[in-house]
Amino acid sequence: MQPKLLRKTSATLIDNEFPGLGDVFLGHSPRSIKERHYVQPSQEKFDEAIAWLGERLGIDQP
Repeated sequence: MQPKLLRKTSATLIDNEFPGLGDVFLGHSPRSIKERHYVQPSQEKFDEAIAWLGERLGIDQP
């Protein structure tokens, strides 16, 4: 699979299972005042999402 497709597919999978974290995974900046100032993504939840994605795609983590 091409890296570009892996990135897009991974973001979609994460956003389906962990709503709101797909944009964080892609590195997108906050788009609204609410996202900029009031909604901070949890690092623990993001780490959980990355671990889940690794299991889902069969990627071993160190």
